[in-house]
Amino acid sequence: MLTPNDLEILIHYYVYRSPHPRIETPAAIEAIDRFVSSGILIKKESCWVAAGAPRYTYWVTEKGKVWMSMILNTPYPKTIWIDPRTNEEVK
Repeated sequence: MLTPNDLEILIHYYVYRSPHPRIETPAAIEAIDRFVSSGILIKKESCWVAAGAPRYTYWVTEKGKVWMSMILNTPYPKTIWIDPRTNEEVK
């Protein structure tokens, strides 16, 4: 199941090519490993090397881009009112 942390990491790599700011935390490592093993992310050399920063980053694969498109195109839920006496929708 996708967690908010997982989604935030995926969105980061969908938008940015730089390493995730929490790339070395256990939760990020776990999510990234899961995305890599699922073919959603791929590890790449980083051109954003700063002092103490990782020398690599991750890119979203075509499979990941399709999944992100599905996530981004998920419609909002609809709320309807039902009259419990008649079980009919109230407009």
